[in-house]
Amino acid sequence: MLVCTPLAPLGSLAPALWLIVARAGGLLALAACALLAAELAPRRLRAVAGAVAAGALLVAGLNFHLWGTSFAGSVWQGNSEGLLTACVVGALLCHRARRLAWALALGVAAALLRPEAWPFLGAYAIWLWRERSSLRPWIAGGLALVPVLWFGAELWGSGQLFRGAERAQAITPDNPATTQGAAHAVLSRSRPYVLITVQVAVVVAVASAAAGLIARRWRWPERGRGDSAADAAVVALGLFGAAWLGLVALMAQLRIASGNPRYVLLAVAVAAVLGGVGVARIAAWAGGLVRAREQLARAIAAAALCAGLVVSALPQLRGIDRDVKHLRYEASLDGALASATRRAGGRAAVLACGTPVTGPLSVTALAWRLDVPIRRIALAPGRGTVVFRAAPTLDDTPAPATDAPGPRIATSGGWTVSGACAG
Repeated sequence: MLVCTPLAPLGSLAPALWLIVARAGGLLALAACALLAAELAPRRLRAVAGAVAAGALLVAGLNFHLWGTSFAGSVWQGNSEGLLTACVVGALLCHRARRLAWALALGVAAALLRPEAWPFLGAYAIWLWRERSSLRPWIAGGLALVPVLWFGAELWGSGQLFRGAERAQAITPDNPATTQGAAHAVLSRSRPYVLITVQVAVVVAVASAAAGLIARRWRWPERGRGDSAADAAVVALGLFGAAWLGLVALMAQLRIASGNPRYVLLAVAVAAVLGGVGVARIAAWAGGLVRAREQLARAIAAAALCAGLVVSALPQLRGIDRDVKHLRYEASLDGALASATRRAGGRAAVLACGTPVTGPLSVTALAWRLDVPIRRIALAPGRGTVVFRAAPTLDDTPAPATDAPGPRIATSGGWTVSGACAG
């Protein structure tokens, strides 16, 4: 989430501003997915495709067993997945409109959010280098900017080049990267994100597009009707979504990244777009079967399909209550951390007591409250440490696993502060 770095000089305003940016990114992602689905759908059913795509993304993962991994929950929590989706899908829209410079800029922005975007940006840069020679200086500058800002910001903030990768793998014990079959864990956990009805529509969209391309290649006019560019884009989009999911799984297997379920949300967004296209194509086929009342048949088929999707999404909506409870808990925990710091004597007293220690998910929050670099926050209790211990979510046990040697100094909300302080 390197794009939040410029907000750091704004002090206490930075967290609120970042939440605004992250949540606005989520809204832009919904709009971008709806627009892309509409572009790739049959002309008279574009509104249906866009609505299905946005709806499928909005409910994605709401009934998932891990908190913060639904699209809506992740965006509301302030994670970067909404911005990432907006950048990538926006780049695809710009590319289709031949706004190649904007597509490159959005690709660079995506690469600054997730390293999985790097190989895709590299492949696009190679194609663009040959396609548009006037953009070569910008291509070279954009590619150079990514490692400089990615590793430079990490080094500046933590003093270590690879701290993010190390901490990501240690966040929770059930991360895929901590399991023996990490790749299988990523793939199996990703399946519940997308409604089964949407999965069927995705298969219909990609299979029909591939069939159309093959038919036109072999000059079968009675089967090769349709938009060649749209069919090619649908197939390419399906391959991209599969490649992104596979890359997340591979990086988890190689212990390069944690395989956190929210890392696959971009692939879920691609599935939502393709699901919208698939529903529109099914409705178009239904209309074609009734030549006399084709438009009416299309409308009835589209309404029936959308109603079926809504019914299949109802179980997902049960996850909203859980997400709200988690959000309220994390908000109360953040407020209680400020109170726990005050009750422990304030910043100066805590730092004089010893090295601050907390759980991996609370490092940034504690560093912010104590106004110290994150490299000053340790993870392991021991002699000469002051430990801030709490359960980071309702699903987790308190972290770190043990208190510091010494008495309990303060409590507030879900926090306990302990350490052996002189005096």
